[in-house]
Amino acid sequence: MSMHVLVLPGGGYAEHAPHEAEPIVDWLSGIGVQASVFRYPLNARHPQPCPAPYPGGHRRPNDHGDAMTETHASRTSPTPG
Repeated sequence: MSMHVLVLPGGGYAEHAPHEAEPIVDWLSGIGVQASVFRYPLNARHPQPCPAPYPGGHRRPNDHGDAMTETHASRTSPTPG
């Protein structure tokens, strides 16, 4: 049974990374594995805008400190006394 590998190059949403496509196929061919590049669709738009995780698009509820870490610490720290 022969093996064939599909190479799906990364690169984000705008383009395929060229160094993750044909060079990988060439390397696999060099070790006796048949391979080809699968160029999947890019720039696909979501049908509706995705909401920001917090109001105003902030990454965490409080821009002055890391509220997520503070919350986690308060749940995991031992209670004094």
